[in-house]
Amino acid sequence: MRWRADDSHTELVVATDPRHPGRPVLSDEGREPHLVDDGHVHLDRTSPPSWSDAPPKSPPPRDPARTRAYLMESLYTDTPLTTPEPLDAMATLLDNWTLGARESAALTRLLVGAEGLRGLLDDPPRECRCRP
Repeated sequence: MRWRADDSHTELVVATDPRHPGRPVLSDEGREPHLVDDGHVHLDRTSPPSWSDAPPKSPPPRDPARTRAYLMESLYTDTPLTTPEPLDAMATLLDNWTLGARESAALTRLLVGAEGLRGLLDDPPRECRCRP
């Protein structure tokens, strides 16, 4: 990993065998094991600056905008989240934290604005409907 002054970082994973520099290396990338050149790049990923320790170990934020950034960071993405992605990240968050009132409110406000989700009481069951 290479860290920058703004706390963004780049992760670079290459195939190499330090005992035999310059020789091809066995890789399991893809379906079948095969040889790749020494120095073949398996992963080159840049991550944005982190406002805290990496989720999910860092405490969850208390406002919707930072909660969205927190969930994006936990998914290692800097592209806008579609509706299923925050739900996946939320499962990881809830596996690691018991949210307080402010954190729960921030997460709820984030989900209220998510496209394709509807509230539990948007269409309440018959026994929950008020009678005139």
